[in-house]
Amino acid sequence: MVELRSGRHVENEEIPSESRACVDTSRGRTLERLEAPAPPAPPPPRIRELRNPAKLWSIIEDGDLLISKPKEEWTDEDIKKISLNNKAKSFMCCALTRQEFNRISACKSVKEMWDKLKLTYEGKDKVKETRIDILVT
Repeated sequence: MVELRSGRHVENEEIPSESRACVDTSRGRTLERLEAPAPPAPPPPRIRELRNPAKLWSIIEDGDLLISKPKEEWTDEDIKKISLNNKAKSFMCCALTRQEFNRISACKSVKEMWDKLKLTYEGKDKVKETRIDILVT
């Protein structure tokens, strides 16, 4: 027996198909089988934690990790350096608004991006000193 949406029970014969349809033998119609609701979707994957944020920050402040070998001779350590450089660049780009991103998108290195943002928001040393003097007085 199959329970219909209306609550009525009918006898059926199962039809082997992927649609999981049943036939109401009393009327010859195809009916959908009532099933329990689908389980809730799993939660989205958590953002992986940064394993070594100090290393990423040093790349941002000091510049990219350089590799002087040809690509064919790269070791696993060299590939990790390239990966860290890319993570630092991605980290920087994802933290910005579209307008800020447009300002720095042409930069080649993360350090260049950081220096441009620093100059944009803090200004040169002379400007910083003047601001401090105004705030102090």
